Amino acid sequence: DVSRYYPMGTLEGNAPPDTKLTEEPWFSPTGPELNPSRHSTWSPLYLDGAGNGLMITTCTPVYASAVFDGVVCMDVTLRQLLNHLTELRPTPNSYAFLTDASGRLIAGSPSAIKQLTGNDTIPVPADRSQPIGLVLSDPKIGKLVHADTNEIQTVEIAGQPMFLATAKLASIDWRLTVVAPIDE
Repeated sequence: DVSRYYPMGTLEGNAPPDTKLTEEPWFSPTGPELNPSRHSTWSPLYLDGAGNGLMITTCTPVYASAVFDGVVCMDVTLRQLLNHLTELRPTPNSYAFLTDASGRLIAGSPSAIKQLTGNDTIPVPADRSQPIGLVLSDPKIGKLVHADTNEIQTVEIAGQPMFLATAKLASIDWRLTVVAPIDE
C-alpha cells in the first residue's frame, strides 16, 4: 500500500503505523468490487482516526486502462460544514441543518439540534463503526425532510409555525433543510 497526503501534518502524524487505509469506511465503496461503474463516492459521516474530528470523504477511483490503481480522496470536516450552515440564515431566527440518507440529523446549530431532537449536542459513539446522528423527535418533520419535493412546507416546530424548505444533495443522498419562522 502506498499513501500520499496533502497537506502534510494530519494522518501521518496521528494514525497508528499499522493503519490499513484500504479498510477505512471511505475506501471500500470506491473500489472495483463495490463500484464497478467507477463513480465518485461519499462516505458516511465518521470520526477521523487521525484526530480531525467528524468528517465525510469523497473518493474517485483511479484506473490505468482497466486496472484499478487506487483512489483520490478529499475530506470535508463537520466543522467546515457547520461554518457553511450558519451562513444559511434568511431571517434572524432561521437555521439550516443536514440529515443523512437514514434521516438522522448530522449537522446543525445548537438551537436546531435542541428544537428538532431534544438533545443539546450530537453524540459521537466510541465505536467508529456506529452511525453518527440523531433521530428527529417529530416523525412528521422527518417525513417532510426526506420527501421527494422541493416545495416549501408549513410546519409547527416547538409550538411555532415555520416554513421548511429541503433539498437533496445530489450524489451524497443527504438533505439540506432550512427552517424559518413564518412571522419573520
